[in-house]
Amino acid sequence: MRHDFTLLCTEVIELPDQNNVQIRCPITAIRLTPEVQELPHGGIVPLSPKLYLISQWEADLPGDQRVHDGKFQEMPPDSEVPSREDPVRFDLTTSPSFIWVRKVTQIIYAGPGTYEYHVVLDGVATVGEWGRACLKLY
Repeated sequence: MRHDFTLLCTEVIELPDQNNVQIRCPITAIRLTPEVQELPHGGIVPLSPKLYLISQWEADLPGDQRVHDGKFQEMPPDSEVPSREDPVRFDLTTSPSFIWVRKVTQIIYAGPGTYEYHVVLDGVATVGEWGRACLKLY
């Protein structure tokens, strides 16, 4: 398996018939309002605009052309424990490349800092260095 990229943006147009996406407005940081800065840890911060996490993977070897299970993780600043974790499935049986898009509408707040979004394939790692995008809240 080869990981091509993982990034956050505010606009994406999916082109499934071409197995492609148009990525618009990549984003790496958001300034917090005073109201959000006063939230307790664990509070929910709705994102406006909504963000999209996009991750592209390629099957390099014939054995890679199968269904791969994994997980999406939201990692708060200065933590190795995910605040959110959901299963993901990449189907590379019909195409050698797979583009995964997830809408991110809120963050579980843990203070200002860099939040990481990991896309991890099972059998590769428990915490993702493979597919990772960062969002700094300041």
